[in-house]
Amino acid sequence: MPPRTWLLWIGILALIPLLWKFNKNFETKYRVPSHAEFVNLVTNDLIIEATINYNPQTEHGLNEITGRYWEVKGPARTTRWRCV
Repeated sequence: MPPRTWLLWIGILALIPLLWKFNKNFETKYRVPSHAEFVNLVTNDLIIEATINYNPQTEHGLNEITGRYWEVKGPARTTRWRCV
C-alpha cells in the first residue's frame, strides 16, 4: 500500500477515540434531578411540560422522562431536565 493510504487509516483510527470523548461531553445537556427533587417539583406544580418515553422491552416499561420546569432560585427561568 502507498504511504498515503497508511496515513489515511491512521488518521481515521485516531479520530474514533477523539469523537467518542467529545460525544460523552455533549450528553449532559440536561439537568438530572434526584428523585426527591423531582417529587418536589411535581408537588409544587413547577413542571411546565413533560414527555414520558416508554420502552416495552424493559421490566417496568419506563425508559426516561424529559421536560422543562420553573427555576425558583433567582430570576424566573425555565430549565430542561431528564430522568432516566
